[in-house]
Amino acid sequence: MYNILASNYIYYYKCYCEVLYPDTNATDEDLYYGADCQQKCNCANDDCNRSPSLSNQDIGCTSGSTCSTGFTGDKCLEPTTCPSGFFGVLCNFPCHCKDSEDCNRDGSCANGCREAWAGPRCSIALPYRSEPPTVVNQTATTLTFYVTWTVGEDYGTGTITKRKLFYKSSQMDSFISITEKPDNNVVFVINEIIPNTEIQFYSQLSRMVGGGIEVDGPRSAIGSTSIICTKPIGEPEIELEKVEDYRIILSVKPVSSEYDHVQCRILRYQVRYSDVDGNVQGLVSTSSSQLEVEFSELSSCTDYVINARVVNNLDIAGSWGQDLTVQTAPSEASIESNPFTNGTHLLIKWKASTCDIPDYQVTYHYELSGDGVSRQVITTETEVVFGKDTESCKEYTFTVLATYLSVNGTSDSKKVVFGTDCANQGNSNQTEGYVISFVIGSIISSVITVAFTLILQRFRRKHLEKDVGKSTQPSTQHNVCTIDTDYQTLSKKCEESAYDDINLTVATSSTEHVYANLKPPLAEHVYGHTKTTYSY
Repeated sequence: MYNILASNYIYYYKCYCEVLYPDTNATDEDLYYGADCQQKCNCANDDCNRSPSLSNQDIGCTSGSTCSTGFTGDKCLEPTTCPSGFFGVLCNFPCHCKDSEDCNRDGSCANGCREAWAGPRCSIALPYRSEPPTVVNQTATTLTFYVTWTVGEDYGTGTITKRKLFYKSSQMDSFISITEKPDNNVVFVINEIIPNTEIQFYSQLSRMVGGGIEVDGPRSAIGSTSIICTKPIGEPEIELEKVEDYRIILSVKPVSSEYDHVQCRILRYQVRYSDVDGNVQGLVSTSSSQLEVEFSELSSCTDYVINARVVNNLDIAGSWGQDLTVQTAPSEASIESNPFTNGTHLLIKWKASTCDIPDYQVTYHYELSGDGVSRQVITTETEVVFGKDTESCKEYTFTVLATYLSVNGTSDSKKVVFGTDCANQGNSNQTEGYVISFVIGSIISSVITVAFTLILQRFRRKHLEKDVGKSTQPSTQHNVCTIDTDYQTLSKKCEESAYDDINLTVATSSTEHVYANLKPPLAEHVYGHTKTTYSY
């Protein structure tokens, strides 16, 4: 059976090649042989066996044949030179030289190997991926990648000894390597990326080449992605700086500027205030460097709830921070411009403070200082009288402010002086010789003045004793008006008539005070609001 089949194959083979390429009129270059008659005889016709037999199946140029030009070898199959770009005995291997240069017959390259090839003959294929690394997770500041390589699916051969990941942000000029990993770790994480930026990246694989040299393969294709900002995590706190009348001044305590907290850059802070029912009344924005906030034209004596939040540069707002409840102050208690003084007493009034709420009760804190003693009093009245415990013709400072539920309004201060004729006091700055010359005259004058005053007081005392209990009709000899009244009432009777003297008896809860020799309109300034004895 075998012989028959072999015989049939041989004769078919012989007939096919002789029919396709007959010997008649054929040159040496036209003689072919082989299963498909594709192998050319590179020797003289007489030396080329084109028809194998059962006893001799050695075909082609016989040993010792004279080879055609350009061929050598036992059967004249080896070209003396290879075509451009090939090497090997039969010139059937492509060259892998740099810049597509031709290689030597053994495959070595004079100018080095082309990318992705290594080894003495540039015949070792280095591993690499055609696709960029795969992004598997990202935050506002991090990117996570897989850098993989699979034998038979990706380019190259060998065992991977190292994996590298390179990246470049839009602010960088060149790629940098962030890490190197062994073959069994394919996860890479890029940290501390500036948010809202574009990132480009690629991978590079390495393997060992003959001689224990580690060689990097080509880089993969370059991929890109953009860091996405999300909702800021930080919640800012606010601190109360000042409450003045109808405005509140606050400061924002900045949150951490770390990207993991704010998710991108901080663009601004937003601060809002609401009523106690949660209704938002107003909202202001401030930059990350301007942290002071002011709310004005608010209602007085009113509770407001204030909080703040962060807004990043993509206009994504974080959660509102902790509430701060602030109460506004009552209005300013302003001092009247012209306090009244009669020489020994001083009456000071101020404008009543108000609140924009029903059923409020404002108290006033006032202070008189200037002689080394501070007089501090709390009252609900809007005026006060200072008397004998003060020094005449001395300048004092009077300060008053309104308070509602421990919140103080704006204070008002005024310089005040006791006495009615203080302008000339202290202006007798005479020379020493002048004082000595008139000292005796002054003493004599004082003695005369005291004596005259005693006589006059004795006369008036007797006169008053006669008039007590009499009608208020003025005497024809000396016009005197005597009135008994309580401390809350001031009679206008004496003021409506022209009296030379006015005697006023004022009764308080603890004592009775008699004011004599009052001249209109001084009587209208006598008030019995304290238990101090007034002497006019």
